[in-house]
Amino acid sequence: MENLLQVENLTIATNTGLELVRNVSFTVQKNEIVVLLGQSGSGKTMTSMAILDLLPAGIIKTSGTIRLGGEINRTDICGRIASMVMQAPASCFDPVFTIRTQLTDILKSHGKEALCTDRHFSKMMADVELDNPQEILSAYPFQLSGGMLQRLMIALTLALETPLIIADEPTSDLDLPAQAEILNLLMAIDRRNKGILMITHDMSVALRMADRVLVMNEGTIVDSFDIKDIYATHRHHYTQSLIAANLGLCDNPWHINLGGAHA
Repeated sequence: MENLLQVENLTIATNTGLELVRNVSFTVQKNEIVVLLGQSGSGKTMTSMAILDLLPAGIIKTSGTIRLGGEINRTDICGRIASMVMQAPASCFDPVFTIRTQLTDILKSHGKEALCTDRHFSKMMADVELDNPQEILSAYPFQLSGGMLQRLMIALTLALETPLIIADEPTSDLDLPAQAEILNLLMAIDRRNKGILMITHDMSVALRMADRVLVMNEGTIVDSFDIKDIYATHRHHYTQSLIAANLGLCDNPWHINLGGAHA
């Protein structure tokens, strides 16, 4: 299969020498969802920012190579080779401009002026199952729900036609029904000859989404496996602890009748 992304021995540190990510290596292939799983602060988001060449001030890539489309040091990464669905959709749209204005500006900035029509915007919204496109186009971001804004972000990634999509905790700010809908949309994307790197701390998301799982802890990848092998006995002890914690959420030590009063 074709590697869309190949990360080799990536190390990221502060400018004072504190290592945040150490010797991380992995690939993402076409038509594949790779889940980067770990608790907050494990280095997941920092890894994704390095891939997009968006590391914050004071943090640098000290070693390693990142190949996108087989090439090193691509200068046309964001919006052309890779795009990102971020964690907090409400913070990704400017509250003082309408959705139509913001879609237009984003697409024009990536050379897609031909797509900046209400007809195409309506198609974009239909692709992510958004109804009433004219109302949405005229709305301001604060007038839309988090789930609607997240769908718009996914619509933009599809319109940009990047082969690689990085989804950084895309459901953590949403309620449960909206989470399920967004995950379903993302699962459908990899059938369009794209690859997805999904970043999450949620084991249930990994179980639902992943073809492969990379488990990250304290800046390193400690486990890597196909999702069908998640319960293998040789899994790393940190992976086992994440699985146990997820299964524990399903326990009912209080013996509450979860089926309703008459169940």
